[in-house]
Amino acid sequence: MKIFLKNDEENSLFNFDNSNQNNQLKILNGDNALQSSINSALSIFSILKTSLGPRSMSKLIIKDNGSYIISNDGATILSNIKVEHPAAVILVNIALSQDREIGDGTTSIVLLAGEILKSLTKLYFQAKFDGKLIHQTTITTILYQLLEIINNGILDSVSVEYDNSTTDTLFKLAGVALGTKHYSYWTKNLTTITINAIQNSINANQNSSIIIDIKNNIQICKLQGGNIDQSCFKNGLIISTKQIPSLININNNNSSIKLKTIIVGYDINKHIESTQSIHETIKSTQEMNKYYGISDNLILNFVDRLIRNKVTLVFFKHKITDFLSQLLYSNNISMVQDFNDTNSNFEADSIITKLSKLTNSIPIMKYDELDFHLLQQQQQQQQQQQQNEFEVYSCFGTISNFEIISKFEDDFYIYLNNNFKNNGLSCILLRGPTKDIVDDLEIGIIDSLYLIKSSLESTPMIVYGGGSCEMAISMKLLEYSNSININDNDNDNEINYNQNYWKKEISKTLSECFQIIPTILVMNAYNSCSNIKSPLETIAELSTIHSKKNQNQTEKQEEEEDNGGGSSTQCSLGIDGWTGEIKDMKQMNIIEPLILKKSIITASIQAVIALLRIDTIVSSSSFV
Repeated sequence: MKIFLKNDEENSLFNFDNSNQNNQLKILNGDNALQSSINSALSIFSILKTSLGPRSMSKLIIKDNGSYIISNDGATILSNIKVEHPAAVILVNIALSQDREIGDGTTSIVLLAGEILKSLTKLYFQAKFDGKLIHQTTITTILYQLLEIINNGILDSVSVEYDNSTTDTLFKLAGVALGTKHYSYWTKNLTTITINAIQNSINANQNSSIIIDIKNNIQICKLQGGNIDQSCFKNGLIISTKQIPSLININNNNSSIKLKTIIVGYDINKHIESTQSIHETIKSTQEMNKYYGISDNLILNFVDRLIRNKVTLVFFKHKITDFLSQLLYSNNISMVQDFNDTNSNFEADSIITKLSKLTNSIPIMKYDELDFHLLQQQQQQQQQQQQNEFEVYSCFGTISNFEIISKFEDDFYIYLNNNFKNNGLSCILLRGPTKDIVDDLEIGIIDSLYLIKSSLESTPMIVYGGGSCEMAISMKLLEYSNSININDNDNDNEINYNQNYWKKEISKTLSECFQIIPTILVMNAYNSCSNIKSPLETIAELSTIHSKKNQNQTEKQEEEEDNGGGSSTQCSLGIDGWTGEIKDMKQMNIIEPLILKKSIITASIQAVIALLRIDTIVSSSSFV
């Protein structure tokens, strides 16, 4: 999909012919460049405005190769459309960075930034029409000052602290992140899965701060077939292979088994070929027997060392020969070969690292490393006899659970766990009837994981959702705007007068822009619920409630702090995204982490500042 806007005023295009190159240099400057940038950003706004809230609608995106994606996730939509206009690209990139860092809020960034751009551009052109000239950098400077006021004052006043030692608030946060997706009906089960995976992967450092490594500790396995209700959380790891696993004396129902394992990360077949390649010519029968005996001797020596060390399960990263497979089977050694990670987002070598962490062993990456590790293990055991606190870490590990959980087409899916070692590895098993549904489940789970991660790793503060926080910020900004006095009779200080005037106007405009989130929530629900008030009436009523609450907040907060309960002074009324009615978000458990809201506002205003400073577009493309 290509999104671009060409300015209608042909007189604003200046074409310069280059005799050395057969192209034209196209330029848009001044207000035309600004308007072109704003319109291109608003085109992204128009796509995502119906994808906010629980009644969000999906977008069907058809790619150049004919494949398609159906999703209502803002990050997925933005990452799969082809945007040509550089101003729109800036907005898309800033919004996608939010998804990578926090895990949610991509749609809100585009909507808030688009509304601010539209309103400030209208203010700019209206001021120009009225003869009250203002430079674009003056607008961006005041906008940055207001951003500092919001982040360092207003947001703290509308946020509430929560107890992160319990999971109650985390369940609410994860439920809100998953509640706007297609599978919102299965939110309870998916939320439980997300919280269990996060808790199992939490590591605390010496300063008792929480560190969660989602990339290396949490695996997502997608299986087609079955229902969404069958999705579950598992401690451990899931690997897949196209080769039939050789299981000997392994009972899947016995969770107390202890298998001695070894991981072979190199390709044994390539090692045999490289060893045989030293014989360039064969001149006798004896040399021929020696040549063919190289392979057998290497394999026999390898199996002999496994037998002497009582290994019962071997993981081969690459495919092995039938001769080696038969030797292992005849010696009661189970084997998994040519295995892969079920998560395509990770690198190929990551499955070796995860398996090594699970079994608490060192993988063998070369043929000669086995002898080296055996010698090193003997030295460690001698040191352990002298120092009881020393932990032996060798090439041999343990597995307590081994289970083939599914077979889809040619792939076997194997679940592994080690109850003898706390490794922090988690696996989220997602099931669904089709690939599209399972892929969409993965998107929501990843968003929820990173949202909970950012919440736990930051200050435990929350704000109320459903547009409640945005409306509270709007009323705070309006109060700030009204407090700016521009009626000074100091004619000698005209510069300060102009600065105060524009700060008052811009803060008032920004106040109105923050109401776009609750407004869109009402509009998206209004089309489905005919028995509610009009969107304008609902937003006017909500703003009146927040305005009255804001006026009395200081007095009430002082009174409640004396009684030991200052948090109840926050107005938690917002928009129910299902019905479009004004309801208490605290009672509905609609909350968001403060770090998410702060990141959304910061990214939105930063995008606006970047776009408002554009006064010229120079390109040889066709979007100007």
